[in-house]
Amino acid sequence: MREIKFRAFDKLKKKMQDVAGINWVEGIVMLWNQTGSARATYYVEIETVDLVQYTGLKDSTKWEQLTDAEQKKWIDSGKTQEEWNGVEIYEGDILLVPNNPTMSDPMGESDFCPVVMESGAFGYRQGSTFESFVSLYGDGCNSVDEEEVIGNIYENKELIKERK
Repeated sequence: MREIKFRAFDKLKKKMQDVAGINWVEGIVMLWNQTGSARATYYVEIETVDLVQYTGLKDSTKWEQLTDAEQKKWIDSGKTQEEWNGVEIYEGDILLVPNNPTMSDPMGESDFCPVVMESGAFGYRQGSTFESFVSLYGDGCNSVDEEEVIGNIYENKELIKERK
């Protein structure tokens, strides 16, 4: 079974935050505010955030590809280097999809593809047609072999501007 968790883009702070809890009845979201190694929570109304769900999958990023700050954050969270197995992929993340030929790009250049939920499955589009949807789950297993998370649609809009 896949782990159910969320992140939220705080529209007021213009920053992606981890979600500590959601009160659906009251319409309140508790967010983690990370400042250096200190973590504190704060509450916002659900209308002031865009919630994005974890796909249950991780990308192909290797430990050596992380910045020193990213490695430190991982270690500070109580985990070891050996436990690293990729960046968690959330709805709204932008994946770098290498060398995938499409009808509009027969040479198969790398593409920036936002992760979306469509027909009950997480995936990405490599074009504007229905057939261009690529499921992240492939044959029912983790099929994220080469894709890397390089940003998200909220904080890195410039990566997907040309795809309209």
